[in-house]
Amino acid sequence: MRQSLLKGFYLQDLLIEPVSGRVSGPGIETHLKPRAVEVLLYLAERPFELVTRDELLQAVWGENTGSSEALTHVVSELRSCCKDHANSPSLIQTLPRRGYRLLQEPRLADSPEVASDSGVFPVTDDGSFIGNLMRRGVVQAAAAYMVFSWLLIQVADIVTPVLNLPAWVPILITFAAIGGFPIVLVLAWLLERSEGRWLLDRGKQSGRLLSGLERNYLSIVLAYGIAGVGALGYQLSVGFDVPGAAEVAVAEETVLPPIEPNSIAILKFLNIGGNEVGEIFSQGLCEDILDRLARIPGLAVSSRSDSWSLPDNASSVLVRKRLRVAYFLEGSVRVIGDELKVVVQLIESATGFHVLSRSFETRLTDHMKIQDEITQLVVANLRVALPGDADHIALMDVSEPDVDAYVLYRRGKAILYQPQTVERIDEALEHFIDALALDPDYAAAHAGICSAEVARFQETREPAAIGRAESACAAALRANPNLSIVYASLGNLYLLSGKNGDALSAFSRSLEINPKDIEAMKGTALVMQRRNEFDDSEKILKQAIELQPGNWDSIDELGSLYFLQGRYLDAVREYRKAVNLDPDNWWSLGNLGSSLMMAGDYKAAVDALNRSLAIETDVYFLSNLGTVYYYLGEYDRAAEIHGQAVREVPRDVTAWLSLGDALRFSSRPGDAESAYRKAAELAAGETDIAPNAPEHLYRQAWALAGMGDFEQAETLINRSLDIAPDNVYGLYYNGLIKHARGEEALAIASFRQSVERGYPAAMLADDPLLQDLRGEKAFDSLVAETGA
Repeated sequence: MRQSLLKGFYLQDLLIEPVSGRVSGPGIETHLKPRAVEVLLYLAERPFELVTRDELLQAVWGENTGSSEALTHVVSELRSCCKDHANSPSLIQTLPRRGYRLLQEPRLADSPEVASDSGVFPVTDDGSFIGNLMRRGVVQAAAAYMVFSWLLIQVADIVTPVLNLPAWVPILITFAAIGGFPIVLVLAWLLERSEGRWLLDRGKQSGRLLSGLERNYLSIVLAYGIAGVGALGYQLSVGFDVPGAAEVAVAEETVLPPIEPNSIAILKFLNIGGNEVGEIFSQGLCEDILDRLARIPGLAVSSRSDSWSLPDNASSVLVRKRLRVAYFLEGSVRVIGDELKVVVQLIESATGFHVLSRSFETRLTDHMKIQDEITQLVVANLRVALPGDADHIALMDVSEPDVDAYVLYRRGKAILYQPQTVERIDEALEHFIDALALDPDYAAAHAGICSAEVARFQETREPAAIGRAESACAAALRANPNLSIVYASLGNLYLLSGKNGDALSAFSRSLEINPKDIEAMKGTALVMQRRNEFDDSEKILKQAIELQPGNWDSIDELGSLYFLQGRYLDAVREYRKAVNLDPDNWWSLGNLGSSLMMAGDYKAAVDALNRSLAIETDVYFLSNLGTVYYYLGEYDRAAEIHGQAVREVPRDVTAWLSLGDALRFSSRPGDAESAYRKAAELAAGETDIAPNAPEHLYRQAWALAGMGDFEQAETLINRSLDIAPDNVYGLYYNGLIKHARGEEALAIASFRQSVERGYPAAMLADDPLLQDLRGEKAFDSLVAETGA
């Protein structure tokens, strides 16, 4: 390949002559330096592929001899000579911090314009209209289109009756084939005419039929697509006249109606024992449950007469065939003396598997009151167990003497969906506890307590909250191991403990039960982030947003993903979307301010953070406000704000670290060590809870470095980087520790890695801890490269 390229090749309309370094084309006549020629040749050998910066440096300059600056300069020279633009490249694409890609396939200068003369329909470019059609491949495309159309029509005639396809399918394909013929002729002419501007184009046609097929497949596919859409639109609006359509319509009337995804039947409960009290209770209970379920919007409930027409112990196959429901409820009632036992089971008709099973045993002193109690508990559990729980908001009369446990559960969940404070978490917990007072085995309420305790730990760093969350999740699993929300809560608990594999398994199980569980989708995205699988995480979050466009939390999580990647302007965009959904959302406002700070827009960051703190005093955003003033050089004010943050939440490690940094440069530098000591103590406790969480390790490492314990700091920061070698902040703190030890070269190398992975160079340039590096050639070069 390289020897052929050395003889000369074309990129678009440019002729590259590597031996002489000459570049010529319309309005261009210039020469490339030997190093630039070598880089271009290397890229030309692998068109459309990503070639990393390290690979280019080693191939062109040799091992450990080139520099990133030299490569950047050479690529700029190539763009200048070829009139290519970095912002909208047509030849060389730059992938920041990764490498380069050649966007054109080289055409050899000495390649024959005509293929061998052994093919069919040799080109006769005599200037005639027919010759021009042959040269452009129009004749080849037309011939190939007719052959493919004939084959497609034959296949459609054969498979339509076999696959029970609608009778109009062959007619639609025939009309599409006829309508697409003139389209393929036009497209074949135009695509060939735009030579050099289409990646699929490979130069002039050879004049052979098979070559025409190869080079004009885009024209053929587009022609079929355009004509097919038109024919389908006609079928849907007007309809083709299909012979025998009346007979087909009659036959189709016998086809069973489809099964609604959210549909249920309440079968007649068995009266075990056959006594009159049991029969009365059984019928009343079934009718009460049916009435309550019928009041849930979006849930289709089969009628009493249809459901009770089935025989006792009807199979799931018979229920599905006769009633066309996705789920059915069956059960039994046994009365022995004053003892009553009721068993209720929710079954999926497609599989016959149990989704939910509950049993009740009590004394039959007031059977009407017991009937109402059991009805409320069954309905509450069914509402959570059925898919699409979020779409079925209860239409219950909450003024009834016995408040439905489900209503209490929904109230608690609604509070947890809001930005969190300790007061709100306590309020949610109160609702979950009240729900359990009505039904001690209510799995959803146990899962709600687990989620609330996880949120409490995130707010207060109180270790006891972890133990309470574990107990609640265990109780939820014992009560009902078939609820998606139980596994979503368990996954969040595992995430908090740094057990990423267990968390992913729990979220996966949740999504198996309910593929639309937004909480499990967000949890899965967080696991992907911890594994540095950012593309997969972004994809999952976008799917969650598509399912619930008005869910601010999913949009906020996407902004946090961009923030973690160092894509601060993208994060600003997403956080602004969340704020637009709710202008009083202090959490998204604070995140917006934090992103603006990282993007270097300190003035806008102060405004957004102050708006957030005016609504709710949150230690994280309070600490970020202090950090903005720290970067603005107002150290005493920064220390004052960080001091307020640690008073608000005395166990927050980041707030203590930031306070120590600010105190270093304030009028009270002697107080810095005590702040670092407190941060180290708290960070050690977090590391004990989640020993594999890199953020706990690098925070503890920097706290120890602030106290002068560099040996232990090195051990912890190395552990953090072993777990997450590409973590932006781990690399940043590693650079700070190396700098504090006087190892400037290693520090700058770590800072460079951090910037390459997204740490803002503007903040690096403004960092008070690194001001003594100003004037160092390597540091200034790093800052200058990024435009800071």
